[in-house]
Amino acid sequence: MTISEQEATTTPRQAASLGRWILRGLLTLLLLIVLLALLGVAYIQVKKSAPSFHLALETVQKDPQVVQALGEPIDDASLLPGGDENVQAERGDASWWFDVKGPKDRARVYAHASRLGGRWSLSVLEVTTDKGQKIKPNLDPDKGGPDDAPKWSPPK
Repeated sequence: MTISEQEATTTPRQAASLGRWILRGLLTLLLLIVLLALLGVAYIQVKKSAPSFHLALETVQKDPQVVQALGEPIDDASLLPGGDENVQAERGDASWWFDVKGPKDRARVYAHASRLGGRWSLSVLEVTTDKGQKIKPNLDPDKGGPDDAPKWSPPK
């Protein structure tokens, strides 16, 4: 037997050792994949639990124009909403874009919110259905629609 033939042959002990290393490598890779998946799910849950995101979603779900266009119930249809919420003490701002769906249609939502005194309020909320209809939900039900002027009262 030549030296190259001896190098080409492996003993059963060497083969078992190589098999264990391959198995360890595959298990490590599987563990890393599971860990990354769990971190991804946690990241998505953190984004979707943001108060400004919930405010935008709830406003869309309750708006009569959106309900008419999409039907009820209206659900969040985004795996991962775009945007972010930035808070410093009692102030903050947030911008979101995400998808919603109802039984009749789907839509893309864009929202901008501000936080003053610890309270979030929406300054922009736009809904565009897959059929191309653009809806601006009423951000303050006590003041009419987004393009309404305050009611005029003549001086006395």
